[in-house]
Amino acid sequence: MKLKRDRQPARVALIIFSTLIIFCVGQLTWWVVFHINSGEERRQLHLDALQDRAELITLMVNRDFDRVRKTAQMIFKSHLGNEPVLIEAFNQLFSDSALVGYQLLVGGDDQAVRAGTMDSTFYISRSDQIVLYLNAEYPQALLGKDNARLDFIVSGHHDGEESGWVKASMFVPSENWMAEINDKTRRTTVMFAAEGGFFFLIILFGAFMIYRTLYRAEELKFRQQNFIHSVTHELKAPLASIRLYLETIMAGKVDAARMEKLYPKMIEDCDRLEGLMDNVLEAGHFGKTGYKLKLNLTDLSDDLGQYLDDLEQMARRYGGNIARNIEAEIIIKSDYQSLRRLINSLVDNAFKYSLPDNRRIAVSLNKEGQYGVIRVSDKGIGIDSNEQGRVFERFYRGSDIDSRNAKGTGLGLFLVREIAEAHGGKVKVMSAGKGQGSEFIVSLPLEQL
Repeated sequence: MKLKRDRQPARVALIIFSTLIIFCVGQLTWWVVFHINSGEERRQLHLDALQDRAELITLMVNRDFDRVRKTAQMIFKSHLGNEPVLIEAFNQLFSDSALVGYQLLVGGDDQAVRAGTMDSTFYISRSDQIVLYLNAEYPQALLGKDNARLDFIVSGHHDGEESGWVKASMFVPSENWMAEINDKTRRTTVMFAAEGGFFFLIILFGAFMIYRTLYRAEELKFRQQNFIHSVTHELKAPLASIRLYLETIMAGKVDAARMEKLYPKMIEDCDRLEGLMDNVLEAGHFGKTGYKLKLNLTDLSDDLGQYLDDLEQMARRYGGNIARNIEAEIIIKSDYQSLRRLINSLVDNAFKYSLPDNRRIAVSLNKEGQYGVIRVSDKGIGIDSNEQGRVFERFYRGSDIDSRNAKGTGLGLFLVREIAEAHGGKVKVMSAGKGQGSEFIVSLPLEQL
């Protein structure tokens, strides 16, 4: 069965992830830009409304000033020649808040009569016989509630001849109001930019989680395919070997000496099948919630020596050797059979992934702080740094060709990690890289007798 490793990472997952990110970022960008533009539009609406208010006040002021002008002209025409009545009428006109002063030339000697303030900012002059001084503060007074938003700024002298005395440009937004409206706009921009950034991170995280889920699903599918392929091979090889041995014996062409050599090989193949089944069953046990080992106080130094004695036959089969360095009297709580499986897996892996002419395995046990530390090292093919954190995952096998060609189901190191953690310990791997060998370090908590 050909395994399609080239599908990793899953292209479908990557396409979905990229599409989702592009769509969500596009929508989010539109949303943020829309609200930022809305803030700017609201600011402009405030300014436009204020400008409309300024134009309305301009019309009202110019209308009132023109009313004063017309009234003064009517009074002047009606009472010209009757100076007392004329002055009395102008004094009555003087009570209008739009007027602050006036000057009349009366009598044959052009005698000037003045009243009020001679402020020539806004004025009305008629043939030098009548000069009306209009109230320069009158426009500001008409603003009412808009006083806090508009300032009336005027300079020079204005006689109202061209387009009225007051112009809309004389009304400008107040500094305080502009600062307030700009601050609101800025805070709106910052708020939506921050919300947009926050939602972008959430979307990115969610999209990444979807991608990772799809990627892991595809990776798990590949591992399961690899597991089935490996288990099929691991089952067929010893079965075929046993069948061949049995057919040879049944043929009656094998002498007693030859049969004595075939029986151990058949037992070895049976042991291989039994180990495979044990690994599969044990992996199923560790997949169950609440599965626990039967831990008892034991001398790990003695147990490890027994495990390694039993593995000497494996070493001979691989054409290698096991060097030992075991510190005495290291007491832990352990499950004897589970810990045996841990050591067997580590030693078997060390032999499998070593080159045929350099299968020298070193196993050591020492006290390090509160732990008894087992180290299994080899001079084999090594492990790349980007795979060292994954070798203990269920069904995982290395991606390089040397790892792919080695026998195995991807359960051995998974069981090593699960067994170590079930003992309250931990396991890690160290390797300088490809071709530099590997060292597996199992730390188990010490106990006192």
